[in-house]
Amino acid sequence: MPSGRFINLRAKPFKDADLIIDALSKEGERLVFTAKNALMSKRRFSGGVLEPLNFVEISYTEAKSGYLYVQEAKVIYPFSGLRDDYKKLELSFHFLKLISKATYEGLPDNKRLFDLLGNTLRALEVTDAPQTLKLQFELKYLYYLGFLGLDDDVAEFVAKPIHLHRQIELTPDEHTYLAQLTRRRLRESDISIREERL
Repeated sequence: MPSGRFINLRAKPFKDADLIIDALSKEGERLVFTAKNALMSKRRFSGGVLEPLNFVEISYTEAKSGYLYVQEAKVIYPFSGLRDDYKKLELSFHFLKLISKATYEGLPDNKRLFDLLGNTLRALEVTDAPQTLKLQFELKYLYYLGFLGLDDDVAEFVAKPIHLHRQIELTPDEHTYLAQLTRRRLRESDISIREERL
């Protein structure tokens, strides 16, 4: 039975008791799973193991139709430090939403996005500078997707590891400028991604 390690991006109910899970693998592949009777089975999927944000190990089977069915799942790391802080939790879901927009089911070349997401969530658990972290995540994200060049304004953000985000010093004017830049480029990237999928 195949298995892998994933960050759960989204879980949505399906039919009466199933869950559809969008997950990004450690290797950078976006997969969609069906967890049969997940809303009813407390034994197989206990403790909210299939909830978004969890880093999990999933064992699954593949039907002849190509659909993937979760057989077992266990939490490797729950990012507990995010669940007790509403603002950090809200920011976490912002990151998940962006990664979901940029990744495609079955497309394997997203390892940098998996690493960016995992490292950012770990940093967010302990940071006292969430807005700087958000800015760095968005700039790296846009750069990785090809929507941002590597000029003097963003070079430090892209080059510096996420866990060192607190070392980036910005004046209020610099922060405002970069925040406006990322908002504009994120809108452009969102339009481009949607058009690409049509």
